[in-house]
Formats: sequence, structure tokens, C-alpha cells
Amino acid sequence: MVLGNALVILALVVDRSLRTQSNIFFLNLAVADLLVALSAGCFCIPYVLKGKWRLGRGLCKLWLVVDYLVCTASVFNIVLISFDRFISVTRAVRAGQVVLRVDCRGSKANCTALKYFGWC
Repeated sequence: MVLGNALVILALVVDRSLRTQSNIFFLNLAVADLLVALSAGCFCIPYVLKGKWRLGRGLCKLWLVVDYLVCTASVFNIVLISFDRFISVTRAVRAGQVVLRVDCRGSKANCTALKYFGWC
């Protein structure tokens, strides 16, 4: 999981021709999934092996917040990719003119989609 996401990130960083509107969503998903793997793996493995949380209450709360945050970001990116594919298929001629305008910074894509749904 980590290697595959790292390769996706590397490919999009190295090859400028891959930086299309749809691929930026995949970059966001790769970053979110990489953070899921790193946050869950680093703290969950000692907890599972020892059967008890021994890293303190503060770190436990931080781990839970980060874990929920990056998992939610990953799921939200899957929703954005699905919506982008839906728009591309149903409005193939006008797909480039629809609301999803993507900036290479990534977070702007999430905000634009949120505005489209009326959540911002």
C-alpha cells in the first residue's frame, strides 16, 4: 500500500503531463492513503502486539484524531473521484466546463467541490 501510493505521488510529481484534473484527485487519494498507512501502522502495531496502549493518553487521543481525519479524507477523495467520473460520463461534451475546476494545490479542488454541493 505504501509503495503503490508513493509511486503514484512520484509519477505525478515527476511527469507534468500527468497533472490533469482527474489525476489530481488520484494524487489527493494517494496522499490520504499514505497518511492512513503511516498513522495507523506506526501506532496500531505496538498496541496490537502488546494488547494495551502504553504510549500515554495524549498520544492516544492524537492518534485517534489523526486516524479519523485521514480516513475521512480518503473516503471524501473517493467520493470526489466518483463525482468527477460521473460528470465525465454523463456530460462528456461539456466535462471540462463543469464546476470541478482543479488547482495543482489539491485542497482547492476539495473546496470547489464542497461549494458545488452547497457545503461551504
